[in-house]
Amino acid sequence: MKCKIICDLLPMYIDEVCSDETKEVVEEHLKTCSECRREYEQMKAEISLNEAEDLDEKELMERGKESMMEYVKDKVYRKWILGDTILNLLLAAYMFVYGINGMIAAGNDFGGYAIINICGAFLGAIFAADIIYWVQYLKKGDSGISVIIDAICKWSIGLKFVLLICVVVAAVAIGFYVMFSNGSV
Repeated sequence: MKCKIICDLLPMYIDEVCSDETKEVVEEHLKTCSECRREYEQMKAEISLNEAEDLDEKELMERGKESMMEYVKDKVYRKWILGDTILNLLLAAYMFVYGINGMIAAGNDFGGYAIINICGAFLGAIFAADIIYWVQYLKKGDSGISVIIDAICKWSIGLKFVLLICVVVAAVAIGFYVMFSNGSV
């Protein structure tokens, strides 16, 4: 089909008011003709610009605000996950070394040190999930992160907050105990 006819059909094709047969003919032609494809992209961009001009200023500001808030939220979230990844690595390594050294010192007694090793292995598994998160993010961006990995990372961050609260409460309780028991623990 001639390019002139395709260019005449493009506005109807863009507005999606042409028949299915016309749509197929236009799509086939756009696959092979770079000049018509360029004309199509230009028309589509002009229509998008006209639609944006039709929006009122408040709506545009609201969309921009929502977009920026989502961007900032994602950036802060990634910083939290990065901190959590580092913390999981350090805690897992420390617990593993502490648990193994304790078991060796206790004559391979699997008592309390085994629990420390299990906790270290658990943190190692969460660290592995964090690494999977970062690999998926670096490969495909936000759309590449699986829901399960994202949930594990959020859960891990929440767990750290709960542990932090427990440590603070324990420190305050020990402080009160020491204060009211004349300085002895």
